[in-house]
Amino acid sequence: MITDNSTTLFIRNLPFTTLDNDLKEHFNQFGPVRYARVVMDRATARPKGTGFVCFFKVEDADACFRGAPRFQPSGANAIKKGDAIAPKVKHSLLEDENADSNGMYTIEGRVLQVTKAVDRDSAVKLTEVGTSFRENRDKDKRKLYLLSEGTVAAGTALYTALSPLEVKMREDSAKQRKKLIQNNATLHLSLTRLSIRNLPRNIDSKDLKALAREAVVGFAKDVKAGLRAQLSKEEEARGGDEMREAEKQRKAKGKGIVRQAKIVFEGREGAKVSEESGAGRSRGYGFVEYSSHRWALMGLRWLNGYAVENSSGKKQRLIVEFAIENAQVVSRRKEREEKARTRSKEVIELREKGEAPPKEKKVLRKDTVMAKTRKGMKGKKGRPMLPEKSFDRVPYNGPGSKGTKRKHDEEDENPKKKSKRGPLAPKGKAASPPAADEKIARRGQIIQKKRMARRDRKQGKA
Repeated sequence: MITDNSTTLFIRNLPFTTLDNDLKEHFNQFGPVRYARVVMDRATARPKGTGFVCFFKVEDADACFRGAPRFQPSGANAIKKGDAIAPKVKHSLLEDENADSNGMYTIEGRVLQVTKAVDRDSAVKLTEVGTSFRENRDKDKRKLYLLSEGTVAAGTALYTALSPLEVKMREDSAKQRKKLIQNNATLHLSLTRLSIRNLPRNIDSKDLKALAREAVVGFAKDVKAGLRAQLSKEEEARGGDEMREAEKQRKAKGKGIVRQAKIVFEGREGAKVSEESGAGRSRGYGFVEYSSHRWALMGLRWLNGYAVENSSGKKQRLIVEFAIENAQVVSRRKEREEKARTRSKEVIELREKGEAPPKEKKVLRKDTVMAKTRKGMKGKKGRPMLPEKSFDRVPYNGPGSKGTKRKHDEEDENPKKKSKRGPLAPKGKAASPPAADEKIARRGQIIQKKRMARRDRKQGKA
């Protein structure tokens, strides 16, 4: 009887809905299976996404292991000078070396990772090696291990749902991003900022921000329902103290998890314009920045491939990746933000001491108000301009009318009879004092000027 682990394989990336019988039935295609066990999390009593398969024969276990997709490190350690980033043999540019070309190692769209099982002592050593590898990887300031996030492996349910055009867009994106990273050492991948493309033109920044929040909630619901894997402890720990401090400040300030959502707009000539101007249209891509890497990773995995309906009713699947940033630009931005925070604290302290003037109420410029009004915004940030009260319109249905006329126009066309001694006073009222007469005369002059201006404009149009 075999007592070592030569017939046992360790399986990773199992769907959370997989049971012992499902696992055994799937691996029976490689040979008779003695037993199959799904590993359960003691704290949550839920599957961990891993399991063991023990064959009766060593030959069957070896054959299964040899035919399994090869999983290699895909982070910074895998991209070295002189190495080819793209694998030599690929079914698709979108899939990694771990792709399952014949589907024998795929369960519910998830490609399984198959390794030889080891004893407890060896497992402890491998855990230490893995921890050391992750620590070294996290020292990589360029975060190149995030480059593979957002790729879609061939044979998965999402890949089969993509149209040929969407597949080509993703392939072109993968080529371009790898080329950029190789050719410019100042570029790195952001831990918190996502690049989102193939957005419908009718989506604005407000819609994108709502979608980014929905993504995190949707990811958590999928994990709870066992539809997707939860983030690993290593993934949640990425970013170290910087991410923990950012999350702490966010909670202290009562802010949301989405720091910014931005759609890139262009004018008629193709140049970038601000969305607030209301004079451009969406380019079909944008950016979302989360408060920490944890939320960004959850948002990416839920949003990537998510179908959004455009104005014509057709669905477009989003292409979501971690944004590529210039380290020098990011450094300058952080310096400016730090200076602004420091200055703000100093001003607040001076105001509390009474050594600085109180904060002035912000007054929007006319062009800003008009731009916000065009967008239909209400409230302080875009209150619509009110009509002039002195020239309220009243309905008029007389001959030759085209809609409405103003009260003053009506009075001008039908003047009351005047006596030689001046305007008659209304019955039961005393004559107007001289000051009131001057006011009436001024009003008449203003009305006359406006009437003449309207006549001049009409003649100019004619």
